[in-house]
Amino acid sequence: PFVYLPHDALIPGAIRAGDLDTVYGSLAPRPLRFEGMIDGHNKLLTAKALKEAVEPIQAIYNKSGKIPIEAYPERQSDADLATWMAKMLAK
Repeated sequence: PFVYLPHDALIPGAIRAGDLDTVYGSLAPRPLRFEGMIDGHNKLLTAKALKEAVEPIQAIYNKSGKIPIEAYPERQSDADLATWMAKMLAK
């Protein structure tokens, strides 16, 4: 999967330091949500491929207190995202 981020949101040298799993894992215990992920051919990941991609990150997160990572194969509605964000900010 590719990650498209604004340049000012990147951590300098993080990609050379390890895999994206490690970079995502460093965000623990912050909540993570993946949706509408695409592969190198610009096609949506299947539910199975998404689960396989998220498993290593979830394993890192489990060491930080069983924090669930939400992952959805398709893009969710803006209302769903807003509800999720409000729920996460309320914690």
